[in-house]
Amino acid sequence: MDPLFTEDINRGFAPPLLIETFHEIPMAFLAPLGCHKQETINEMGQKDPKYRMIHDQSIPGPSGLSVNLRVRKEALPSILYSWVLLRSVHCICNLRSRYPTTKIYFCKVDLDAAYHR
Repeated sequence: MDPLFTEDINRGFAPPLLIETFHEIPMAFLAPLGCHKQETINEMGQKDPKYRMIHDQSIPGPSGLSVNLRVRKEALPSILYSWVLLRSVHCICNLRSRYPTTKIYFCKVDLDAAYHR
C-alpha cells in the first residue's frame, strides 16, 4: 500500500471500509482520491518533491450538491491567517519587555493535517 494512504489510515483520518459497509452508513457518498505534488526543503536547503493525498469534495453527491456546496459557511469558526508575522513580532516584543531575561520559545506548526479532522 502507498505510504500516503497508510499514514492517513494509521492516523485515523481515512479508516478503510469495505464497500458493503459503506452502503450501511446513512447519507454517505464517495469522493475521488487524488495526489498533489508539492515541494519541501531538506536540511541542505534543497527542494525535494513531496506528495499530499487529496479528496476532491467538488464532485456532486446523490443530492446533486458537492460537499463544498453543502457546507454551512456561517456555522464555521473564523480563522485569521493575515498579519501572522507582524502579530508574532508584536507578541515577541511584548514578552521580551515583560520578561527581559527569560528564554522565548516560538513554534511554527504546519496545518496540513488540520482539514482531515
